[in-house]
Amino acid sequence: MIGPLISRAQEGRVREHIRLDYEWFSAQVYGSTSNVKVRELGEQSADIRRDIMRNLCTLDRFALRLDENSRQLLEVRLCSTSPGVTLYRWDERSLVSFLTVGRFSGEGVQLEVAVRSPLGTFVEQRFDELWQQSKRMERFTHLPVTLVDATDGRREFSCRFVYVDDCLYVAGHDLVS
Repeated sequence: MIGPLISRAQEGRVREHIRLDYEWFSAQVYGSTSNVKVRELGEQSADIRRDIMRNLCTLDRFALRLDENSRQLLEVRLCSTSPGVTLYRWDERSLVSFLTVGRFSGEGVQLEVAVRSPLGTFVEQRFDELWQQSKRMERFTHLPVTLVDATDGRREFSCRFVYVDDCLYVAGHDLVS
């Protein structure tokens, strides 16, 4: 009976971290066996669109370096609503912080809590609500295209795209062939 009591008491314990130690968090994620969730917000920028696209490109390059099985487990989504709190989760533990305007979420105080604690449950529910309202990253990095040819008919595929000076440019070898 002592084991479950101690385990339950530790679930409610909150450990404070002065700031997010990314190396420590990465080590926790590396050893995790079930669930990893992150939402990172940076400081305000004059060109938030550029910053978002830079982050998406970085995540896309990261995904390309993964093997096929790992790549299928990575899901990046975007939402238009500010979360108010950030969540860094690995297995049954998480770091929670309340957003401070003008700096990265990792620069603020982090509360390490069990996912099943009242605070952990609250933040997890908020994260899941935002996740359901969000859009997959591919929607912002790949464009569905239908190529219509009088002799060949219709061909549908997805290709990378970019907006530059209010013009849409697509890149895909399927267009050339």
